[in-house]
Amino acid sequence: MRYIIYARKSTEEDDRQVLSIEAQFVELKEFAAKEKLEIVSGQTVRKLN
Repeated sequence: MRYIIYARKSTEEDDRQVLSIEAQFVELKEFAAKEKLEIVSGQTVRKLN
C-alpha cells in the first residue's frame, strides 16, 4: 500500500498553530519510516483569507 502526506495550516496566527507545515512533514515522515510506510506524495494546504 502507498500513502501520501497531507499537512495543513488553518490559521495565520502563530500562537494558535501548534506545528508549522514543515514540522508536520518532519513528524509524518519520521512516523512513516518507523512504520515502513511507502510515501509517494505530499500536499500542503494553507488557509486563504
